[in-house]
Amino acid sequence: MQKSGFSNNITKPLLKELCAEHKIPWERERNFVLERLPVLFNYYILSPPRNSKDGVFAESFSLAGLIESIKFVFVGFIGVGSI
Repeated sequence: MQKSGFSNNITKPLLKELCAEHKIPWERERNFVLERLPVLFNYYILSPPRNSKDGVFAESFSLAGLIESIKFVFVGFIGVGSI
């Protein structure tokens, strides 16, 4: 992974060739929206809370959490150094 879509596309044929040479199976490309995003959503958003004793619903929909999120968005619009 080179963190660049362009370089990933350029090196893909070489990587396929090297995988075949070393008998490593090349898996098909996956659609991010339809195949990867639901898995990531389930893992990060729907996972149970780690440090909350109140449960998933109380942590996800608390008023204090919403207010903190709004503050972070507001501060982000003002500027990075204003925290």
